[in-house]
Amino acid sequence: MSTRRTEKAAPRWLRHRNLIATEGVLLVGAGNELLQRQVSASPLPNWGKVLFTMAVVAGVLGGVMYLVQALAIKSVAQTHRVTQALPIPAPGLVVHILVVFGLFLLYALVWRLPVVLPYIGMVGG
Repeated sequence: MSTRRTEKAAPRWLRHRNLIATEGVLLVGAGNELLQRQVSASPLPNWGKVLFTMAVVAGVLGGVMYLVQALAIKSVAQTHRVTQALPIPAPGLVVHILVVFGLFLLYALVWRLPVVLPYIGMVGG
């Protein structure tokens, strides 16, 4: 069966391109949270922290965030191409599930939220 036909039959949010974009956005979100923490802990005066946060939200740094997001999406896409080239037979959806699970673990670590997972134990916190 053709992958194009399978991709057209899948719901829009399950399509390969959309999953890669979602994974890239999640990766950028974790990086943005870490950056915000650095700004909060920095010696900047509070008004400087507020202005920096407002600039990020308003999009003054939107161009930088756009480039970072594009780079993250390109990196995630390259990772998927590499995994598809491996001699391990794994459907694309399984690879996406593993990537999203890895991002879940990353978010638990970034937000320091203790999550107990079967067979893995405590993550985060």
